[in-house]
Amino acid sequence: MSEEVRKSYTDGMCVMIDDRLPYDCAEIHGFICGLIAGGCPNDHHEFLKHISSIFGTSEEGFSPAMKGWLIRFFALVYEEFVAEEELTIPFEDDTSDMEKSLYRVSEWSDNFMSGFSSYHHSAGKLSKDMEEIFRDLSAITSVDLDAGSMEQNEFDENYTTICEHLKSCAQLGFAQYGFNDPRFGVRTESGKLLATS
Repeated sequence: MSEEVRKSYTDGMCVMIDDRLPYDCAEIHGFICGLIAGGCPNDHHEFLKHISSIFGTSEEGFSPAMKGWLIRFFALVYEEFVAEEELTIPFEDDTSDMEKSLYRVSEWSDNFMSGFSSYHHSAGKLSKDMEEIFRDLSAITSVDLDAGSMEQNEFDENYTTICEHLKSCAQLGFAQYGFNDPRFGVRTESGKLLATS
């Protein structure tokens, strides 16, 4: 599944270049993860209604290629969440440009919070765990690893730690607030999905 997500992520970058859209796929992936963790069901109409806010348009405003890619990418990421696989952060292995890498984790974090808040409207009723996640992600949006003064291997180590934390934040959010779809199983009090036969 991780390779499919990474390939789709790359496809999305090409679509956005073709459509001349000034966005990075890290922003889209973060927003999607936030939506899913916040309770968005596996429904592409519901998804497109919310994702359009990033682009300042309506569902009808997407090109056919963009709309098709968004729907496919959303489905792949959703499948990772419900399958309880390790979440893929598609850009985590690309640290060739340190400044761009920091930009991506910052944008991912910011858009995760936007996606979660877009679907989960009870911001004042978040669990203590989720409040802590929001504090952590807020801190990441302003993280300064001082990339210019770091050796590549030192930067890679710090960057990997941050990406692992992004995965944990998203999966914990989904465990607490993710949509309880009986087609995928029954969610226990701990948040784990138990498969139904």
